Amino acid sequence: MSALHRMNVLLFLQFQAASFGIFLIILCLISHSWKGAWGMSRLDWLFMAAALYQVHLLHQGFERRDEALLVLVFHALAMGMEIFKVRHGCWVYPGAGVLSISGVPLFTGFMYSAVGSWLCRSWRLHRVSFTTLPTKPLLLTLGLLAYGNFILQHFGRDCRWLILGLAIAVLHPVRCCFDGRPARLPLAPLLLAAATLIWLAENLCTFTGVWFYPSQLGAWQAVSLSKIPAWFLLLVLTFALSVVHHKPRSPA
Repeated sequence: MSALHRMNVLLFLQFQAASFGIFLIILCLISHSWKGAWGMSRLDWLFMAAALYQVHLLHQGFERRDEALLVLVFHALAMGMEIFKVRHGCWVYPGAGVLSISGVPLFTGFMYSAVGSWLCRSWRLHRVSFTTLPTKPLLLTLGLLAYGNFILQHFGRDCRWLILGLAIAVLHPVRCCFDGRPARLPLAPLLLAAATLIWLAENLCTFTGVWFYPSQLGAWQAVSLSKIPAWFLLLVLTFALSVVHHKPRSPA
């Protein structure tokens, strides 16, 4: 298999793995012009469309039941954090509809769980099995620290740079089997690249008015680059939960 062919296969599988997130971005873009349908608010319509697509993925076998369960866990964690953040004025959802909790639309959880869906499906589609990996307790501790910092920073305890340093130290290149071939996977740079892509998607979603940061209420402007480290921390939590849930290790 040539290098070009392997690259095409890699990109195709990544497109499959990220199909849920890509679908959500498309929903945000196409709903920008007409703001909803069938008497529902735009955000309620987005939730219904995302939920139906999730059912479609399950029914067609593109997503497994255990992956869908993890998506549900991410959805719940995301809603908890979103409710806290919105109450503290970090961002706002204009026109939240009936399908919302404390002003936070249920659609929000899908935007986070799409990240977990992408990671879990990547393990499966690329047949990744780790031969070296940080221990589960260490990964879970990092994930909990990352999640907790989103809350603690509002009480004068912002430790994001310390946690980022720990994550980079722990997530050193690991040995794995990638598509049946032995490889070394540089986790920290890969998560940083993914965080940057999520930041770009976030710019698209705020541009279409799904939500706004305080700095965007007068006129839209690009999301601050400071959000990339925040997305990196979220990916640390996502990675920890996906590894613990799916156990992508080799039998050896």
